[in-house]
Amino acid sequence: MSKLIPKNPHDEFFKTVFGKPKNTAEFLRKFLPAEVTAVLDLNSLKPVKDSLVGKELKSYYSDLLFTVESQKGLGYVYILFEHKSYKDRLLPMQLLRYMVRLYDRHLRTTKGTKHLPFVVPVVFYHGRQQAEYRTLKDLFSGETVLLRYVPDFEYDFVNITREDDAKLRGQGEINAAMLLMKHIFDPDFPARVPEIVALLSRIYDARTGIEAMGLYFEYIMAGAVNADPDELLKTLNEQGGKIMPSLAKKLYDEGLEDGRQEGWQEGRQEGRQEGRQEGRQEGLEATKTLLIDMIELKFGPVEPALAAKIRAANDLDTLQRIRDAVKTSDSTEALLKVLDA
Repeated sequence: MSKLIPKNPHDEFFKTVFGKPKNTAEFLRKFLPAEVTAVLDLNSLKPVKDSLVGKELKSYYSDLLFTVESQKGLGYVYILFEHKSYKDRLLPMQLLRYMVRLYDRHLRTTKGTKHLPFVVPVVFYHGRQQAEYRTLKDLFSGETVLLRYVPDFEYDFVNITREDDAKLRGQGEINAAMLLMKHIFDPDFPARVPEIVALLSRIYDARTGIEAMGLYFEYIMAGAVNADPDELLKTLNEQGGKIMPSLAKKLYDEGLEDGRQEGWQEGRQEGRQEGRQEGRQEGLEATKTLLIDMIELKFGPVEPALAAKIRAANDLDTLQRIRDAVKTSDSTEALLKVLDA
């Protein structure tokens, strides 16, 4: 699959942005209670690779785990990301299960320990349905006097779609990310893109901005399912300034390599001539489409004559030559002259 079309764009974007301790620390400062952040050293956050979500729920949840120092010892911050419109009434039970797994692991790996580590659970909700905070006790009915036997705990619930824009704004990458995730499903989303690009432009220069903008561009194009792709592409081209031509080249380079590997690798795995030809052709077509998109990103609408030349290409070497011409050309007219030479 091409890097431009992530299998789950919301999950991948969340893990990339929130996987950076600096970003998660800023997020926690905004949303954890002040009395909690007062006893945590958020600068000590360190990511733990383990995921606690079972395979059966991977399509609904992602998670990130960090160790963190408090005034009295080491503990964990656990962020559960609900990335689909899935109203899970049993969410508190899921959290309890994951917390117990952490306690068990701590007992297994820390010899001689006399105490369990604290766990700060945070739910980041990104679904489009209305969601509400529930405790474990809310899942029980019947005699209230028996609730004393129910294990209970609190967690912090962040419904990003309900948060005020003013709270999400700020100078860091995490602020642009949260604004983007809040509005990604909006029908008028393209109107939000200029503010997000402006935030990123203040954070990154033309060199370091290529990778960061690439991450945002991929997420915007793959995740904004209710917005018109052509309008999004036009807005990004208008707002991206000097970064966008370099970004177009980077994304195309990645797409060309993906197309080369997808087409030829599929053919090799099939082990038959038909499979090789079919896989190779799919790789060629994917690369042609990506190339046209990247030319449009850099220069604006692609002229029919230029699009026809690209569609007529029958080998990756020709597409490589077109890619090289895109690097050096400053207009579609100049690009056509190079290709006609």
